[in-house]
Amino acid sequence: MATVTPAEFGNVIFQLILANLELLSNTFRLLIDNSISAVEVWNVTYHAASFGYWVANSFVGEGGALDVMRENISAMENFANMVSYLGGNTEVIFGNESGEEGVSAVMKNVVALIDENFTVKFWSTLKLGIIAVVKLMGQISAAFR
Repeated sequence: MATVTPAEFGNVIFQLILANLELLSNTFRLLIDNSISAVEVWNVTYHAASFGYWVANSFVGEGGALDVMRENISAMENFANMVSYLGGNTEVIFGNESGEEGVSAVMKNVVALIDENFTVKFWSTLKLGIIAVVKLMGQISAAFR
């Protein structure tokens, strides 16, 4: 099995960021060009938030995973062991300040890939996002009648 270097992993993360920027830009363009309705976007957003609440409630709500763990000593010990492991291996997991290990090495390589093209895509997506948000805000009353 081949080992992935931090530079290779950083490149994968960078490509995912670029793909997400492209996805967001295209979504904003659909909204701005009236290819999709702002009211429909609000409807999907409302239902996604409801689903997110349901998922989160099953984890943190009454009878959820954290509530059960409170009553289960072995689960509490496992959680404490996880926190202890993370605390004892912070440099291996998160890296050091010079970016030689862990997550900091990956982020160092992601930052090295940022160029003018990335910056233009980022700000273009942000601009489209602002226009889309203004359009969405103008349709709140129509969406929630």
